[in-house]
Amino acid sequence: MVALATLYAGLFTFLAFRRYDSFGTWAFDMGNMDQAVWNTLAVSYLLFPSLEAVNTAEFHAVAVSAPLLLWAYYFARTDRWVAHVVASLLAMGTKEVVVNLLSQTWIPL
Repeated sequence: MVALATLYAGLFTFLAFRRYDSFGTWAFDMGNMDQAVWNTLAVSYLLFPSLEAVNTAEFHAVAVSAPLLLWAYYFARTDRWVAHVVASLLAMGTKEVVVNLLSQTWIPL
């Protein structure tokens, strides 16, 4: 059952990315929609109550790891490896658990 669920998730993830890539978000009209989605995600992240609580009580470096990990992922997807390594190293400096996370995600890249 786990194998079928994994196959299902993998297949539809692949199909979703293929459909997204075929729209050509580099075009002007899709670029506007793409920007709206990214802006919504950024606002959602900044208004996330847990992030606000972490920053209100006291500063925790681990709060900085989430955007750094997102940048590292973005740079890996766009084949900008130097920027990926820089973002990854900065994220690793926030908390020791991030090192384990990144060591597991670097293998498929």
